[in-house]
Formats: sequence, structure tokens, C-alpha cells
Amino acid sequence: NRYRLIESYNSLGIELGKIKKHEEAKNIYIEAIKLDAGYAEFYYNLGIEYQNLKQYDEAILNYKKALEIKKIACYYYNLGTAYYYKNDFINTLNNYNHAIKIDGENSKYLYERAFLYEILKKPDDAENDIIKCLKNLGDEPHISLVKARLYNIGCLYQELERWNDAIRFFSKGCDIDPSRMCFFQARGNCYRDLGNFKKSRLDYEKCFELEPNNYDNFTNMIYLLIEEKNFKEAKKYIDEFMVICKENKKIINCLEIYYINCYQYGVISHMEFLEFFYQNYNLNNLEESELYNIILNKLGKEKTNKFFMKT
Repeated sequence: NRYRLIESYNSLGIELGKIKKHEEAKNIYIEAIKLDAGYAEFYYNLGIEYQNLKQYDEAILNYKKALEIKKIACYYYNLGTAYYYKNDFINTLNNYNHAIKIDGENSKYLYERAFLYEILKKPDDAENDIIKCLKNLGDEPHISLVKARLYNIGCLYQELERWNDAIRFFSKGCDIDPSRMCFFQARGNCYRDLGNFKKSRLDYEKCFELEPNNYDNFTNMIYLLIEEKNFKEAKKYIDEFMVICKENKKIINCLEIYYINCYQYGVISHMEFLEFFYQNYNLNNLEESELYNIILNKLGKEKTNKFFMKT
């Protein structure tokens, strides 16, 4: 009878938690502990309800009590998440490590630790966990979340200017899901930063295959062609972009970079450059000093002064 009573308390608490009656569920577990203070699951479930109520210190206390009775992976994992919500990432990591030591194949634990490693700026460790996740999950629904982590870890390598690691990781994403444009786009950006314009272009062209009207695809290709000093083809892409783009600022930004580079490399004349600014900035009523400041932001002081000497 005592065992049945304990189980009924536990079941009732779980059901109340499912319908988000967390305060009531918490009180049920407190009463249950009075019946049997040696039942680890009561403390664990009480910790969950405190965590749902955002009372993280109480949650931590009860998870620890549960762990004193039983060393179970999910207890460590939830203790880690409670520390996470307090921004205590060191204790979060320690408890995730304990959970994974007990249950090293659990993709949820690996995924969350990978996410934590991203926060801690440890892409190598994050990579190890996320690769294990990929092996474990196969074609399960959660695989899309893991792909998102792949992308984020690649971006972290990129942020740290570890270009080859970023390219290697984005390449994994391209191989795993060749329909996801973001991997090709990010890898193309890395190649461009390294000055490998040929490979960058191949990735950008793949992006156009996947999403022909994506605005970022146009801007990336335009900026790449300008860096290559291929102004004729860059203008062709700008003209195509102007047909589909509804965001005037994006068009102006592309045109600015195009005209500035064309002027600096002698592709267009002084007057053609000036005409662009009059057309796009409505400069007819501006004082000369205001025009000077606009062009100063684009060319820098020395070239702006030379420009106005010609004007």
C-alpha cells in the first residue's frame, strides 16, 4: 500500500507538470518526500518543477539531493541545465560531462554540450560532439537541429579566422545536405576572404542554383566580381538585381561599391562618378560641404580632396 501511495504521488505530479500546473506539482512532490525521503525520483521531479518555475537555486539543491541517492545521467544533465540558466557555464559543462560519461551515446546530451562549447568559443570540442550526434541520429527528425549546429560551428571557426577549419566544416555541411544553401554561401565567403576567387565563385553559382532570387546571392557575387575587377560582369548582376530587389538600400550599397571601385581603377570618369551621387542622393539642393562629407565617407580624405580639386 505504501509503495502504491508513493507511485500515485509521483504519477499525479508528472500529470500536473504536463498540463503546466507546476506550483501544484511542486507541492505534490514536497508531500511525497515526507512519505519517503529516500526516493531519488521525487527530488529529481521536484527539481524539474522548480526549474519550470525559474527557481534555479532550489532546482539545483533538489537535483543534488537526487544525485546523492542515485547517480543517473539525466539527473546530471538537468543539474547542468539549471546551472546554464544561471549563466554558470563551468558547472553546466562539468555536469554535462558527468551525464555523457554515463550515457555517451545520448544525442541530446552531446548536442547541448556542443552548443555550450560554442558559447565557450571551443569549436574543436563542439565539432567532436556534433559529429557523434550525426552518427547517432541518422535520418531522425532532430537531424535538422544538428545541421544548424554544423553551420554555427563553421561560423565560429570563421569568426576566429581559422579559415581552413571553417571551410572544412562548411564542406561537411555541403556533403551532408547539398540542398542547404547556407553552407555553400558561407564556404564561398571563406574562399573569398582567402582570395580564392575561383572556388568562391563556384560556391556562389551553386547558391544561385538553389535560390535564384536570393538577395544575398546577388550581393555576394557582385562584391566578388568587383574584387576581381570584373566590372562588366558585376554591372550585369547589378542590373538583374535591380529588377527583383525591393530593398532600395541594398541596391544603393551595391551601386556605391561598384562606382567607387570603377572610379578608383579608372573605369569611369570623374563626371560619371559625380553623376551617380547626384542621381542617388538627390544632391541638387545640397551645399558643397555636405556633398564633400558624403564622398569623404566613400573615398577617404586624400582621394576626396583630389576629387574636389577636379570638380
